[in-house]
Amino acid sequence: MVANENKQVPFGYEPPQEVRTGTLIVYGDFTDIAVSGLAEVYRFAGLRGFDRIVLYPIHEETGRRMGLAELSPYYRRVQELEAAMEEAEPYLPVRARALLDQWEGKRKKYTPVDTALAFLTEKHRGPFFVWMPERLALKWAGYDSFKEWIRQLRLVVAPPAAGARHPLLEEYASRWEYARPME
Repeated sequence: MVANENKQVPFGYEPPQEVRTGTLIVYGDFTDIAVSGLAEVYRFAGLRGFDRIVLYPIHEETGRRMGLAELSPYYRRVQELEAAMEEAEPYLPVRARALLDQWEGKRKKYTPVDTALAFLTEKHRGPFFVWMPERLALKWAGYDSFKEWIRQLRLVVAPPAAGARHPLLEEYASRWEYARPME
């Protein structure tokens, strides 16, 4: 048993509040990644005060199963993404860290969205926001696991388009947003 220890602090001292800013997960194929695209992600993260940005490129087998066009090899997209991350580093918010998660590249096979999100949410601290291209968000909204996940995290859709929305996105309109307002 440890005796109570008295600590002396200056008058008016208040202990610093623990700030939980969370993680922004960027889930996508990163086929046409450019410094400007990463700068937009970093700007959004800075405005919201995220302390961690996790870039998660999907494997080409995952893209094929999601109905995306032919993707370039995973390793090539990762190399391009690493180069873009280096160039976009000046846009990174001061308190934030950008991480590249290559778990799906190690698996070398199809990884469902819910499996990837379960892995990432277990590995990082919340609250969680998931940044997705609109075409992937519309596909994900059609999956059975969407209803479970949209209650646990918030979805950020980019870039906005004036196309048709999935009915589940309409139903959970309070749980997602566009990365920037539509013009």
